[in-house]
Amino acid sequence: MSFGLTPRRQAILWGAIGGAMLLFTLWKPWFVLDLGGVPFPLGLLFLIYGGLQLTIHLMSRGRVLLTDEEVERWGPKLELATPLIIEELEKGRSMKLVAQRALEEHGLPTEITNRYTIALLRSVKQEHRELLIPREEKGGEK
Repeated sequence: MSFGLTPRRQAILWGAIGGAMLLFTLWKPWFVLDLGGVPFPLGLLFLIYGGLQLTIHLMSRGRVLLTDEEVERWGPKLELATPLIIEELEKGRSMKLVAQRALEEHGLPTEITNRYTIALLRSVKQEHRELLIPREEKGGEK
């Protein structure tokens, strides 16, 4: 049930729905299941699911960065592949296609290429943040 949402947004959505259902259950016990004589609030199920989505989000964030061992092992090939990666991204190619070309031309595993590409894009975004701010917000000319 992703609805095209990231795990972080799902965590927020399901957590909010679960919290609202639990609060509403305090007023009117409509969202309560009877499990063998034990009342079980459905909002708790939504909160658990939201918590699991948050866990997925936090775990995936931690795996995005290259480890020192990976940088040491794949660094020279990544340096050679960087112009190819940038060129392919500028052409609007998907990360899957970029990783496939890097595998074919430089022998880089797709996972390493994808994680390097994410780190590269984050670096560019942070270094050139001022280019991302529209001129009217900067107080300059339109």
